[in-house]
Amino acid sequence: MTETSAATSGSAQTGSAAVSSPPPLPTVLLIEDNPADARLMRETLAELSTVPFSMHWVDRLSSGVAYLDVNPVQLVLLDLSLPDADGLRGLHAIRTAYPDVPVVVLTGLIDEAAADRALREGAQDYLFKGYVSGDAVARSVRYAIERNRAEQALREREEQLKQLQLVSDIALAHAGLDNLLERLLSQIQEALGADTAAILLADDEQGDLVRQVARGLGDNITERVPIGEGFAGTVAAERRVVRIDDLTQPDAQFCSPLLRDSGVVSVLGAPLQVRDRLVGVIHVGMLRPFHFGDEQVRLLDLVADRVALAIENLRLYRELQQAVDMRDHLLAVTAHDLRNPLGSINLLAESSLIEAESQQTISPQRLLTQMQRIGQATTTMGRLIDDLMDAAHLQLGRALQLNPSRADLVEIVALACRDFTASPDDRYSLRFERQVKSISGLWDQPRLGRVVMNLLDNARKYSPKGGEICVRVAKQWVADESWAVLSVEDHGIGIPPADVSRVFDRFHRAGNVVGRFPGTGIGLAGARQIVEQHGGSIQVSSSEDTGSIFTVRLPLAAEGH
Repeated sequence: MTETSAATSGSAQTGSAAVSSPPPLPTVLLIEDNPADARLMRETLAELSTVPFSMHWVDRLSSGVAYLDVNPVQLVLLDLSLPDADGLRGLHAIRTAYPDVPVVVLTGLIDEAAADRALREGAQDYLFKGYVSGDAVARSVRYAIERNRAEQALREREEQLKQLQLVSDIALAHAGLDNLLERLLSQIQEALGADTAAILLADDEQGDLVRQVARGLGDNITERVPIGEGFAGTVAAERRVVRIDDLTQPDAQFCSPLLRDSGVVSVLGAPLQVRDRLVGVIHVGMLRPFHFGDEQVRLLDLVADRVALAIENLRLYRELQQAVDMRDHLLAVTAHDLRNPLGSINLLAESSLIEAESQQTISPQRLLTQMQRIGQATTTMGRLIDDLMDAAHLQLGRALQLNPSRADLVEIVALACRDFTASPDDRYSLRFERQVKSISGLWDQPRLGRVVMNLLDNARKYSPKGGEICVRVAKQWVADESWAVLSVEDHGIGIPPADVSRVFDRFHRAGNVVGRFPGTGIGLAGARQIVEQHGGSIQVSSSEDTGSIFTVRLPLAAEGH
């Protein structure tokens, strides 16, 4: 037997088509086999104006379960003495099948122990038949519904925390970026029940987003999205969570071609950021109209924070590992480069000692030559040490402390050329061309000398077959400004096109020299810093297997540098 009744807070129903129907009222399911008790409960509930509801009555547990199968119910009032379910069996059956529906038990016996057992089994409240007032029913209904909502929110929060912990565990367990992102995306898609998901990372140099991993979006995972365009670009530009229920609507402005072509209808996206730095964007989508709830929005926002931190930590770990590798490489190369002049000093010292012990007379010219070679070796060592000290300053983000004084660039270059030719090598010839006798300016003479020597040493090192090295010094006027111009040209192995733009980056070495020629990757970076702090510029033009021309320009008018 079933019966349905309704109570409202004074609102009237109308059959007029012109008046819209009110929204459906919450439904209370009463499972009670005693018609008199059911009528009393219905009358009691009908008197309530503070709890609008629609009540449905059945007299068997099986009928109540059948109704719950096909109808949304906000509360069940359950008699504990039913023909097909006596005691707590009915409560257990409903809580097992419908754990999200709150239940208030009804009993004809004043048995506090039984009531406590019912609460422990999952009932939200209990009422004693015959002692039920309208206020008690109203309180119990409100209490049961609100408590159930609070418990559901708690369960959802616990599930969120579980998903966040899984994300954190994945982040800690994977050191490779691709593997990390794949696992994270899989977990996020599963947690939100999404059809599609993608992670795009920010490319700071290009100013756009690059799709790194995607699920359910086809094979085009390398798509670039300009920041500020499309859905992901909008999320990145606005630095906030964006939710769109239906991308097919005319007012949906943020549908990227990939999302549209992949059939995505509903989408939710969040920025990946660490402090004020944009790391990327994560978004999930549905292939049907769907409203992502506030809890899902909060979950994705929290997950985005964890994912961004994991990516940033991995980036820092890679940079640290690269720094350690570069340090080891730098120490090894520096030790090698310092060993050569030290070996020369040691050889000359031993030669002089042998001659002295044999009481042979050392000619003044021979002694002068040996002293000159020792001086050249110590100068080379000093230059290497100075380069390392400058590199250390730059690595710490500090500018170099220049000591400018009036100096002649022609003289600085001539002195470097003289030191360069002091170690003769028949494979090379040096040609020094000067258009003027002197070019005077306020410069840090020792550091500019190191720039010239660095360019000369590179010209020799990367011209293994020998050949001519040409050094030119001239004055140029550009737009009424005068410049001192120095160029060093060689005919060596040149620089691959892919490396030309990075040849002045600290620790970068061209692909055609790694493993073939020793080097630290700090010489040209230091040269650029010195030149730029003088207000000038350094550039290179190069063709692989043909040679390179390095050109330094220093302003002559700006003497305050």
